[in-house]
Amino acid sequence: MALVVKVIALVPALALLGACGSTSDSGMSASTLTNDDYTVGGTASGMIGAGLKLQINGGSTLPLAVNGAFTFPGTIHSGGSYLVTIATQPSNPPQTCVLKGASGTVGSSAITNVAVTCNQFAYGANGTGIFCFAVKTTSGALAPLAQPQCDSGDLVTVAVDPAGPFVYATDGSGPNTTGGNVRMYRVGSATGALVRLSAISAEPSTAAYVFSITVDPTGSFVYAGGYGNSVSAFAIDPNTGLLTALPESPFAAGGGYINALTTDPSGKFLYTANTTTNDVSALAIDPTTGSLTPVPGSPFAAGNAPEAIVVDPAGRFVFVATSVNASVSTAAPVFAPNVAVFTIDSSTGALAPAPASSLTVPCPNQSGGASSLAVDASGAFLYVIITCPMPGSAPISYIWGFAIDPSTGALAALPASPFLSGPEPNGPADVTARGQVLYVSNGIGTVSTFAIDEMTGGLTQVTGSPIISGSNTEALYNIVFVP
Repeated sequence: MALVVKVIALVPALALLGACGSTSDSGMSASTLTNDDYTVGGTASGMIGAGLKLQINGGSTLPLAVNGAFTFPGTIHSGGSYLVTIATQPSNPPQTCVLKGASGTVGSSAITNVAVTCNQFAYGANGTGIFCFAVKTTSGALAPLAQPQCDSGDLVTVAVDPAGPFVYATDGSGPNTTGGNVRMYRVGSATGALVRLSAISAEPSTAAYVFSITVDPTGSFVYAGGYGNSVSAFAIDPNTGLLTALPESPFAAGGGYINALTTDPSGKFLYTANTTTNDVSALAIDPTTGSLTPVPGSPFAAGNAPEAIVVDPAGRFVFVATSVNASVSTAAPVFAPNVAVFTIDSSTGALAPAPASSLTVPCPNQSGGASSLAVDASGAFLYVIITCPMPGSAPISYIWGFAIDPSTGALAALPASPFLSGPEPNGPADVTARGQVLYVSNGIGTVSTFAIDEMTGGLTQVTGSPIISGSNTEALYNIVFVP
């Protein structure tokens, strides 16, 4: 059915397009408004180039200049069909965008689920530099950029600003000999390569050597932790991406050193895995200033030597990977790595142990460690890297998968676990989830990619995986994605 313009609704639609720097060349004629006419639109993501143009029903075209929600001008009568296609792909830089939910029949409400996804970029670090990838839109597979190493130096971990094209990395090779620095980058729109924002002398210092970093969900603040019992905090300039240390920074948290830190999805709380004090600190984030305040009861005991920490997408649970469970059964001496589970008080951020909150994953006859974990986008499954030393041979690493009880957070091992194993340094070292795709950084400088079964949590290796990351045969400590 041909598009029919709704006279009253056309004005705000065009005003929205004007705000985005977009225009329409639909050439559609107007008709009398009825209650059965509805707009068609959706959301675009991953677009960094220029020139993307959508088309509906072979007629009206809509240029997109920014990511986010879009709506075609005009309407379609209830019962009419729609088909959205890509008339022109982005050309500066070249990108390939794909559509989901692009066709159907209009019912009794506006269509808002057309998804435009363009190929994106990913970055990882391993202590010798940052390595950069393109992310394929259909499979989520990674492909190293033409120049796979974006920067060099003692760069251990990276973080991405969710509100803009900025990337930040912990730097132990800067001029701050008593601590560390944070390197700041903009994603190069033409290639995905990283453009350093300032000279090393202008990069902000941290209170101590740092090797964990995160950006809050609003894209306003950067938090970094490492040696010392504090978190260094910075405000992000939304226009330039440059960082400015908060006046009260650093903020007290934990003791010894902070091996990992993360925020909850709401951006209200920051959690740190304190390896030497065997606990987790919970800090409330001031939404205006970014300053940190310990929540009641913080820190919270979390087992022996917490190594990694993650919050589920709904902000209900905190999962902590610990190195070794020191309890030993005299009947069968087994040291086992723990996964500690906490529920989050949504008002205060305080943590409470979840039912069956100390999960042990056995290693045969030896001590073991859980070094990394990730939750899938649905919040239904947890994946954990387990490394078990083996007498007289190389350690064995596993990826264990668990179903998460949505009410309690209790974990139950998936029937197919473990999904991947191998002798170090060939085995997995870090695991990252993005949507329904799992990325595993291996000890020989490769990255494996798996599709996550939404119903069972099972993993299927993506065609072409693993890929050589270019990271000099060393595992990447984390992988992050530009939104």
